[in-house]
Amino acid sequence: MLLASTGAVYPEIFSTSGANNAQIIHHTLMQKLPDLLVLGLLFVPAGSRVFFRKR
Repeated sequence: MLLASTGAVYPEIFSTSGANNAQIIHHTLMQKLPDLLVLGLLFVPAGSRVFFRKR
């Protein structure tokens, strides 16, 4: 998505709007933050690690 937004490789359908590269990077990181939070809550707490080891 970052490469499409800067006009590098991918089609514009995957791009995000922004006036400069800093805004594009900020917008992309803000979209990925909830995903990272969910992954962190799944795998970081000790109870979660124990649950996934049992399976």
